Amino acid sequence: MLCVARSFLVIFLYLNLPVLVFSQAAPASMSPEVLYGESWVEWPASRPDSGLLLTIAGPEGVYLKQEHPAGSWARFNLIDNRGQTRADGFYKWELVVQAAWETPGQGQVQSGWFELRGGTVVAEGKGENSPVVVEAKAPGNSLYVDQEGRVGIGTSVPQAQLHLKGPAPALAIEDTRAGGREYRLLGKGTGSLGLFDHLTGKARWLVDSEGRMGINTTNPTSTLTVDGYIETTKGFLINGRPVGGIGVGLPGGAQPLSSEGTFNSLFGQDAGAWNTGLYTSFFGTRSGSVNGGHNNSFFGYAAGEMNSTGGDNSFFGCNAGGGNTTGAANSFFGFVAGYLNTTGQFNSFLGHQAGGRNTVESFNTFVGAGADLTGLPSVVPITNATAIGFLSSVSSSNSLVLGGVKGFNGAVEETFVGIGTPSPDRQLVVEGSQALGKFRRYNETTPGHAPAFLFERARGTNTAPLDIQPGDYLGKVQFRGRVAGNMPEYGALAFIAADAGQNGRFSFIDRDLATERMVIYNTGQVGIGTNAPLTLLDVAGDTLVRGQLYVTVPPIQLPDYVFEPDYDLMPLPDLERYIKTEKHLPNIPSAREMREMRLNLGEQQIKLLEKIEELTLYTVEQAKQIQEDRRTIRQQQKTIQDQQEGFDSLKAEVEELKRLSRSLRQVHAAQ
Repeated sequence: MLCVARSFLVIFLYLNLPVLVFSQAAPASMSPEVLYGESWVEWPASRPDSGLLLTIAGPEGVYLKQEHPAGSWARFNLIDNRGQTRADGFYKWELVVQAAWETPGQGQVQSGWFELRGGTVVAEGKGENSPVVVEAKAPGNSLYVDQEGRVGIGTSVPQAQLHLKGPAPALAIEDTRAGGREYRLLGKGTGSLGLFDHLTGKARWLVDSEGRMGINTTNPTSTLTVDGYIETTKGFLINGRPVGGIGVGLPGGAQPLSSEGTFNSLFGQDAGAWNTGLYTSFFGTRSGSVNGGHNNSFFGYAAGEMNSTGGDNSFFGCNAGGGNTTGAANSFFGFVAGYLNTTGQFNSFLGHQAGGRNTVESFNTFVGAGADLTGLPSVVPITNATAIGFLSSVSSSNSLVLGGVKGFNGAVEETFVGIGTPSPDRQLVVEGSQALGKFRRYNETTPGHAPAFLFERARGTNTAPLDIQPGDYLGKVQFRGRVAGNMPEYGALAFIAADAGQNGRFSFIDRDLATERMVIYNTGQVGIGTNAPLTLLDVAGDTLVRGQLYVTVPPIQLPDYVFEPDYDLMPLPDLERYIKTEKHLPNIPSAREMREMRLNLGEQQIKLLEKIEELTLYTVEQAKQIQEDRRTIRQQQKTIQDQQEGFDSLKAEVEELKRLSRSLRQVHAAQ
């Protein structure tokens, strides 16, 4: 009958639940989200904003769990920590894509398996998405549900709704969301039962075989053993009485519990001795002894001792807030932190003697030992001021100071501030792979209120400043670039004072940080190759202009007068005599004059234009003369040609007469 019932149960599960018998056979297609290397298996990040939780189980008890931050890939090495190839067999994996905003049940879960032979993955496949999976080699009674609905794991006779049985029974509870943890509820061989953090192996709580409970310890030595601190919202009772309440150490003995206020926790002699406030927690002798305010927490000897009606305060440390009376919403942490504060509100002081000078000031924040106001409080209270760092100090409202300032509040060294670097070597060093800064300013009416970066310079020290001198650099920006592992200088831009009358120059300085290549004075004068320009543009060296060069016409008479009819153009013979005598053109400086005086290009261009126009007139006259000479030559050539033709005719007649003469002589000779 038992065999029949068991067979009926197996058939019932088979017909009503999707049950996978996992036989580890290799699938036909490979899983696209897994990468296989010679010595590793990797799972790429499917979402750059989500972390990965990888769990792998394999032969010889291999069970690994790895968390990977957002954007990284999960990897499983096929070589173990000893450098040995992992055992052959089937390895099952599960990958959870975590996202902090996802609610339970919405995380992405992937699973699969791969087979390892001789250190090489020979087959792989995806996991099945089925409600119930039972592998073929699972032992008997792995999961058993009896007719009462009781579930047995490792047993066929469950005695409760869920019954775990075995040599080391355990229940795992795992939260796969980002920041989630895995806890194990398991029994120990000593007869104890505990809840363990699986990642660290530490016990969160444990009950041993004697009924003793331990929190954060596996060895409770009393009914309750706690390794750590205890926080209570009600306080502690010993024989029905609160620990350290009114009357402890006071004449008259203890008072009834009903007269000790409401929702208060008082620890220490005279702690809250005359307290009338509500929702208070005082720990330490005389802490909050005359308190009448609500929602206060004072910890330490005489912390908040004089507080009367101030509420919402938190004082931690010996004498912290000891002089506070009506000040509210203050947080003082450290030895005598905020000790002199009386009525100041919404202050936060953290550190040994932090805020020691603050009395009636409000909305201030001091972080660091000795962080405080600079000097004694002013007539006008300083508010909304922040000083951060050892012996840092602030002396104006709505200000933030980082680090101690040499010469103030006992500071003897300058503070170097680093953003993006752990080793600043200047008072402010900013490093990073993005744009290092941005300036933005809003102003609705005034156009001159642009984003500004202010450089101020003085000689002396910050406690004894002296006036600047001509030649002092008022501000400098240096440029360096990494070359062969070093950061050599490439150049700098500086503003250099010329005098004490607010005159100076912007200077582009070479890599030696001394040679000024180009300067621009506040008067508008620009010098290239010189730091003392004499005109608006003074270039010491050659100049090449690639493109058009436009010059405004100087305020002098233009040489178009040369073409006027009454212009007295020097005759060429006179010009020739002048050039031979003076060795230069009229109205043009000589070479000696050009060398001794600066040359006015504008005026010189006008004079050259005058000479060009005079030359044009000379050319026109010469052209006219040439034309006249050409006409004369043509007439002479015609005359010569006519004369030549007459000469040729006479010559022909002479030749004819000669011929007739010869003929007559021949006739006479024949007779």
